[in-house]
Amino acid sequence: MRSALYYPHTTIRSDHLLKTSLLLWDSVHVIVPWPHYTPHHRSKEAAEAFSLIGKCHFPTDAEKEHAHKLVEDFVTRPLPAAFSYSLDRNAHDHYDIYPEKFLYKTVEMLRERGMSVQAGRRNMRSSAATGLAVMNIVADCCAGKTLARVTDEGTAYASLAGLLIEPDATVAVNEARETLVPILIRAIDVKKFSLKRLIDFRKREVSSADGSQLRALRHKLLDKIEGQAKQMATLGPGLARKTMQDEFEADMKDDYRDLRDALKAKATETLATKEFLTAAISGVGSIATSCAVPVFPLAAPASGVQGAISVGGLLALKSKWVQERRKLLKEHPTAYIYEAVGGLRL
Repeated sequence: MRSALYYPHTTIRSDHLLKTSLLLWDSVHVIVPWPHYTPHHRSKEAAEAFSLIGKCHFPTDAEKEHAHKLVEDFVTRPLPAAFSYSLDRNAHDHYDIYPEKFLYKTVEMLRERGMSVQAGRRNMRSSAATGLAVMNIVADCCAGKTLARVTDEGTAYASLAGLLIEPDATVAVNEARETLVPILIRAIDVKKFSLKRLIDFRKREVSSADGSQLRALRHKLLDKIEGQAKQMATLGPGLARKTMQDEFEADMKDDYRDLRDALKAKATETLATKEFLTAAISGVGSIATSCAVPVFPLAAPASGVQGAISVGGLLALKSKWVQERRKLLKEHPTAYIYEAVGGLRL
């Protein structure tokens, strides 16, 4: 799974979820009430992030029919009073839903069973528990086996555990993934991950010459998370699951540190080569140093055969460094995050 579907709202409200989505997914779909609907974002940066990876999905008739059957099964179960709706009783506990996301008969069924009323900004108001539950169902139907499911309402859904559709392997993997991603971010402790930085980085992936290589690094990171999530999904809550989470965090810390150290060692080795020292001593270009990051000169005021040889030697040396750097990045799952931070370059 390289793309995801967001639920339960029509717009991704969490900047944190936008950041992790920019780090992981090819695209993130949101469920909209009609074709050509435009989500409303809280900030220009959030809108820009969505423009890069966001897609709107209006449920098909087949998806709505599938959802109707699941909702019908759900509402016929014995449910707590929290799923009933009354204008007087639940005035401060409501969830507004676009009825267009469901079939008409689904909307009528919920009203007939006292679980929603014709009210609110979107013309269908239910209790929070009912709203979250039915949006969970329609998200399952739209995501299928192709899209991962992501939400910024994890705490709310945790309170409904055991009341929703019986979890299958896909749901268990989604839950495990939602646990692993924050662990990954915490393990590397990237304080420079502003939303703007990640937006610019994804723009680079889309438009730059090395965009396909960056995409491959992102897929490698995602594959690592997916593999770990599938293993975790086979475990119930308890010591074994906690141990696997701790091991994943330690592995990510080690991988990031090892990559950083390997690149620094390779850079030191490159700067100590005869070709580089000869070029520097003979006055070919200048070695610019900023924050201990060496930068190769791209042009040089050299003349004669010696100058040509020196420039040629530097260009060949830089080409060798680029190839070795690329090889190291491919070996580490955390390389995409390392590149997002800025990475070490010559």
